[in-house]
Parts: sequence; C-alpha cells; structure tokens
Amino acid sequence: MLPKKFPQILDINECVADNGGCHHDCVNTIGTFYCRCWAGFELEENGKTCKDIDECAISNGGCSHRCVNSPGGHRCECPPGMQINSGGRKCVGESFDRHAVV
Repeated sequence: MLPKKFPQILDINECVADNGGCHHDCVNTIGTFYCRCWAGFELEENGKTCKDIDECAISNGGCSHRCVNSPGGHRCECPPGMQINSGGRKCVGESFDRHAVV
C-alpha cells in the first residue's frame, strides 16, 4: 500500500513583484510577506516605507560635541583645534579653556 500523500502547499512569493511594495527589504514567508528596513532606518506605520532614525536626537548620538545625522547613520564632529578619538565619539586635543580671556 502506498503512503497517503499530503496536500502540496504552493507559496506565492509576493516579493517578486515590485519588491512587495517594500521600500528596503521584502521577506517572503509561507502565505505572506513582511518588509524590513536596513540598519539606521525604521518601518513606518504603513508597514512598507522606511524612514531614517535621527540618532542625534537621542543623547546627541553619543557624541561629545556635534552630531550630524545622515541617512542610515550619523557622525560626530569636533570644534576647530580638537580631533575625534579612535572610538569616533569623543573630541580630544587642545581645550578652549586655555584660550579664555580672564
């Protein structure tokens, strides 16, 4: 006697057509799909569009001085006479305090 065959499930890959309408990544799953954003972006309420996360709006992006937001990331900048440290977040070097007029 041959074993009873299970019904075959056919999945339609919704990501093939127009990336599923997703702004960044479309992830196909059985019977459905979902959209996923790249690092530095978050999914909007419509579930398809990705918007930039402003890292500078949260604790100045971890920067000791100036934080500059960019699509998908951010960078720290230092005032003249100072340089960014190896960690990329803190400014080191000559201090403005030594030039203060007393």
